[in-house]
Amino acid sequence: MRRVLVLMAVVTCMLLLILGQALGTEMPAGSAAPAEAAPADTVPVDSSLADSNSADPALANPAPADSGQAEGESDAQSHGGTDDEPSQPDDSLSGQAVAVKTIYGFEIIETTADVDIIIRSDQPCRGSVRLDSPDSDTVKLVVSFEDSIIGFDPAGVDFECELISGLSANRRDDGTSEIALLIERFSGYSVLKGSEGETVIRLPKKERSVLYGKTIVIDPGHGSFPSQHPHGDPGADRSLDGEVIWEKDLNLAVALKLRDLLLELGANPVLTREEDIGLSLADRSRVADEAGGDVLISIHHNSSRVQWSQISGVEIYHKSGDGLSRALAQSLGQAMPQATGQRLAYVGVHRSFLLGVLEMPRIPSVLVEVGFMNCLDELKRLVTDDFQIKAATGLINGLVSYFSGESHEQLDTAGTELLARSWAGAPSGVDFLTQLTSNLPEVDFLEVELRGGDTY
Repeated sequence: MRRVLVLMAVVTCMLLLILGQALGTEMPAGSAAPAEAAPADTVPVDSSLADSNSADPALANPAPADSGQAEGESDAQSHGGTDDEPSQPDDSLSGQAVAVKTIYGFEIIETTADVDIIIRSDQPCRGSVRLDSPDSDTVKLVVSFEDSIIGFDPAGVDFECELISGLSANRRDDGTSEIALLIERFSGYSVLKGSEGETVIRLPKKERSVLYGKTIVIDPGHGSFPSQHPHGDPGADRSLDGEVIWEKDLNLAVALKLRDLLLELGANPVLTREEDIGLSLADRSRVADEAGGDVLISIHHNSSRVQWSQISGVEIYHKSGDGLSRALAQSLGQAMPQATGQRLAYVGVHRSFLLGVLEMPRIPSVLVEVGFMNCLDELKRLVTDDFQIKAATGLINGLVSYFSGESHEQLDTAGTELLARSWAGAPSGVDFLTQLTSNLPEVDFLEVELRGGDTY
C-alpha cells in the first residue's frame, strides 16, 4: 500500500509540472513579476510668443484675446502685450509631468535699423509679452516663459545700446520666468520665431509713430445672441460653403487684428468687447468716454435684403456735425481702399438716421462697414485672415494720416458713383437707401434726432 501511495504522489507531481509548463503562468510562491518602468509623459509646449487668434476668426466665435499668447507658425509674427497670468498645468492628469525649461541664453544685437533681443531655451517654451507704463517716456517690456528657470546671469549681459537702459530677470512662485527690459524711445515691437527654443523680439529704431500713446477705442459691432445676452445681436449673416458666417464674428476678427497692430506702434487700444457678448449702446459709449479715448472706430460689415448682390466696397459713417469725426472718416476713406483693393462706396453721415454708437460718445467717432456680406465674391475675401489683416492695416494707415493732420478734402468719389449707377436696374420697390439700412431696426428718424441718436 505504501508503494502505491508513493507512486501516486510521484505521478501527481509530474502531471502538475507538465501542466504548469504548458500554461506558462505558474509563478513560484513568494515571487513577483518584474514591473516595467513607464516614463512620465510631458505636457507639450510651444516655443512661440504669440497672440490669441489661432482659430479662423471669421468662421468661429473668437475667444477673449490673451493679447500675447498663441501658436506662432509664421517666420515673423507681430504681437501685443497681456496682463493675463500664464495658464497652469493640470496636475490632476495621472502619469503626466511638466518639463521645466531653462532659459540659458540672452543676447542683444544692435543694427542700424533695429535692436534684436534673442532669448534661448533648452526646450520649446510657451510665453507672452506685455508692456507696462506705455504712456511714460521709459517703457517696461516684460517677456514671460511658463514652467521655466533663469539659467543666465542678467548682470553679465551687455545691453549697452541706445534703446535699452535696464535689464532684470526673476522666477515667480507659479514657475513662470520673467525678463524685464527698460526701453527708451519705444516705438513698437514684433516677435519673430527663430529656431526651436529661440525667440527674437525686434525693437525698431525708427521714430515713434504718431499713434504712440494714443488711446484708440475699437468697437466690434454687434455680439452674441439675444438668448445669451440681454443686448445680444449677431448682426447680418450669410451662408458660405455650408457654414453660417455671422457679422459679429467678422467684426471681432478685424478688431483684434487692429488691436495687435496698434500695440506694435505703442498705441493704447481699448476694445468695447474682446469676446462674443452683447453690449448696449450705453455700454459702448461708456467704455469710450471712461477710457479717455482719442477716437472711436466701430467696426461692422454690410448687408441688405437682397440675398446676393454685386454691390461691394467700404462705407464709412461719421458723427454728425463734428469736424474731427468727418476728418477721420475721410482719412480712413482714402487709406482703406488702398490697402484692400476695394472701391470706396460712401463717406458721410448715415443717410437714414443718426447712429447712436457715433452720436453718444463725446470723442470723434466713425463707423466702418468693411465690406458687403451679401456680395459673394467679397464675402469670400472677408472671411480670410489675409483680407482682415489688410483691412486692419488700412485702418492703421488712416489713423496715421488723421493724427498727422493730413487733409483729405478731395476724396475719390468714383466708387460712390459706380455704386449708385449699379442700382439703376434694381428690382422695383427696392431702392438704394433700403438696401443700405435693411439690417438696422426700424426707427422714427425725427424722434431719434431729437434724442441725439440711439440706434445701431
